[in-house]
Amino acid sequence: MNTTITITPEKQLIESFKVAPTDAQQIISAFGETAATISVLDKNFTEFSNVKEINEEVCADAKTLRLQYVKARTGADSVHKEIKAQVLLRSKAIDGARNIFKLQISEREKHLMEIEKHFEKIEEEKKQKKMLERIELLKAIGIEDVKDLYLDQMTDQIWDGYYSGAKLKIEVDNKRIADELAEEQKRIADKAIEDERIRKENKELQKERDAAQKKIDDANKKLADAQKKIDDAKDAENARVAKELADKLYSDAKAKKDAETAEKATKNKKYIDWLAANNVTPEEINGTSSLKSPFFVIREGNKFRLCKEIHTLTI
Repeated sequence: MNTTITITPEKQLIESFKVAPTDAQQIISAFGETAATISVLDKNFTEFSNVKEINEEVCADAKTLRLQYVKARTGADSVHKEIKAQVLLRSKAIDGARNIFKLQISEREKHLMEIEKHFEKIEEEKKQKKMLERIELLKAIGIEDVKDLYLDQMTDQIWDGYYSGAKLKIEVDNKRIADELAEEQKRIADKAIEDERIRKENKELQKERDAAQKKIDDANKKLADAQKKIDDAKDAENARVAKELADKLYSDAKAKKDAETAEKATKNKKYIDWLAANNVTPEEINGTSSLKSPFFVIREGNKFRLCKEIHTLTI
């Protein structure tokens, strides 16, 4: 086992970590005291390389030497911490310098960008102003939800057409609602007038009802007889109408079914004639023929294609 501790040479440090020669020299120099301490301790360490007998005195000496190495290691840690603190401070200073220049450049970029985008900004402001004006016009006619209308992207021609159409529709709807409301109000007023007229008539008629009650009772029997005749006649008429309706429904359904059957027969004949024109039978296509046919049909909706199998390969 190699028991000698060697500080990394400047050349190896440069090759391993790609640092500048001057930086490598400074780093090695910073750990010079640690290197000197290790060099002294290593002279005592060689005595422990081939210990033949370990006793209490040897153990005590080993502990003393180990603690000296610990002190050297913690000293190296302190040097490492101090160097890194300086590097960190220098790194922060570099960042600060970068930020100073970056801020100066950013301010100039911002100013130049404002000049560069001057006319674009004016155009965007015009579009925003036009969009706000359009929103207000739509709100004025009752349209509140405009998030999916893309008002800022509409040309004047498209906007004029949309606005005119929307306004006309709302005007028509408002007129219809107003007409319906007026009609309902008139109906309520007419009903109130009619109710008042009926109330007055009922008041006058009440006097006559008492005197006419007997005549009404006598007339009720005649009325009942007459009503029975009317009901009988009505039932007969209803039966006649129902039969006529049933006959018509049956006739319509039969005509429809006959038409569908005729159409299906026409299509089947046309299909068979088409196959026959190509010397093929439906049985050959359906696979019900005793003869194996190389032909087959592909259907695409109402379109039929007659195809022929040229050759089959089984692998």
